[in-house]
Amino acid sequence: MKNSPGAGVINWQNSKRQRGAFAGRIVEDAMNGLALLMLVIAATLGAVPSTAQTLEPEDLTVEVLPNDVSRDHWVWLTDYVLGLYGKAVLIDTDSGDVKGAVDTGWEPMKVEQSRKRSEIYAIRVFLERGFRGKRTDVFTVFDTNTLNPIADIEIPPKRLSGFGTMAHSGLTSDERFLLSYNFTPASSVAVINLESRAYIDEIEIAGCALIYPTGDRQFFSLCGDGSALVVNLNDQGGELSRVEAPDIFDPDVDPVFEKAVTGNGLWYFPSFSGDLYVVERKGDTVALKEIWSLLDKAAKEGLWKPGGFQPFAFHEGKGLLYILMHQGDEDTHKELGEEVWVYDVVEKKRVSKILLKVMAGSIEVSQDDAPVLYTAALFDPNLQIYDALSGSHRRTITEAAFTPTVIQSVRPLQ
Repeated sequence: MKNSPGAGVINWQNSKRQRGAFAGRIVEDAMNGLALLMLVIAATLGAVPSTAQTLEPEDLTVEVLPNDVSRDHWVWLTDYVLGLYGKAVLIDTDSGDVKGAVDTGWEPMKVEQSRKRSEIYAIRVFLERGFRGKRTDVFTVFDTNTLNPIADIEIPPKRLSGFGTMAHSGLTSDERFLLSYNFTPASSVAVINLESRAYIDEIEIAGCALIYPTGDRQFFSLCGDGSALVVNLNDQGGELSRVEAPDIFDPDVDPVFEKAVTGNGLWYFPSFSGDLYVVERKGDTVALKEIWSLLDKAAKEGLWKPGGFQPFAFHEGKGLLYILMHQGDEDTHKELGEEVWVYDVVEKKRVSKILLKVMAGSIEVSQDDAPVLYTAALFDPNLQIYDALSGSHRRTITEAAFTPTVIQSVRPLQ
């Protein structure tokens, strides 16, 4: 009987009845749920007045941002957005509020801030079809009080594309000229007159790269053989003279970071191995002023080294150099740092350590008498805030940028 066709039909019919009962329960439950939903909707609609409320249009206003010392703990944070069209975000790190943002074009570098005018500047790249097509480079002036663009001047499409550093552009000391590094792959420097809002010309710097301003009419670039090329400008922004400054560093023995910082008329170039190269202006040229070690015996034995994306910051008033440090072998100069070591550049010694809550690749310090230290990492959207003197962690500003790169402390107008 077990294997007879009749038994199979009976079992199949029983199974069919069970499936039908199960489906019936699903339909019943669904109908009950739908009925309940209709009751909720009816109750909700019943609570709404029969006469529709009129929504009043909201008046849009533009906030005017201050230029005074209340901006001491504000920063510009460049958001690289994975190398697409980026922006620079303006953040009040005391309150954690985002005050605004400006668009910085394709593969953004950084912004340049004027201390004499209520303006910031950006060299921006745009592609005609968004992500392809004809390329256009523009020099844009933004008003720092409203963040509105107030001038847009087309320049030759030669600006370096890629991750930016503080050395990819710069202002002359009197802020008459903006200098921007070109790479096509020929190396040159574009000169822009900020007073006339006009592109002047480009200056070839073959075999050398980047921009380190050293006065009203002078900048130097680092060269592949360890020398520096010094360019002196005339009052129209053209090249007046050039001088080769030899023996700044030895690239075969101890390469230096191109991500140098400046203060009090000097440029500070830490090396991969942990020495500090100090460069000063000497008339129409520059020279190596001194070299001293950032590492004591214990630090060297512990394999401590500088490293990161923007690994150095300098507080000019206090003469304090902040360096992002990690433990690693040779050629780890791009590794994230777990500590920030603080040096007195006059005494030539380390004065403190700051243990980081989160590993960082970029650091910056405010320039006021109660400075704060800012840290970020390329694929971490958060900005960390520390007391730059005690090292205590103050706060985390979440979702500050999608891909943070360069941090720039905002300074009030002079």
